[in-house]
Amino acid sequence: MFSENKLSAQKQVAPYAKFAYLDRWHLTVKFKGMLICATNQDSNRTIFILAHGLVPREDEENRLYFLRHFQNSGLANSITFFMSDRDKGLINAVRKVFPDMDCNLPIM
Repeated sequence: MFSENKLSAQKQVAPYAKFAYLDRWHLTVKFKGMLICATNQDSNRTIFILAHGLVPREDEENRLYFLRHFQNSGLANSITFFMSDRDKGLINAVRKVFPDMDCNLPIM
């Protein structure tokens, strides 16, 4: 859980966030499922979690669930660009929820 101070900082950074980096991790030990996060970095190089979600499995329904809640939270209002690390499923979901937004798969 986030402390009240971290949540306050999150809300202060969100209006100025121009991009969000999307990533997901498979949880395999005690808890099973996926952790999906949207993060940003401020001018002091501090990484902020704009949104996070725990979903039971990696599929389009859960990606869309996460992104729709991120959109409805108001924390994505200033985002103009999404990046991900070649997770084509996540980028395809972004294109469905945010159809006018740029998405990028970095070349590695």
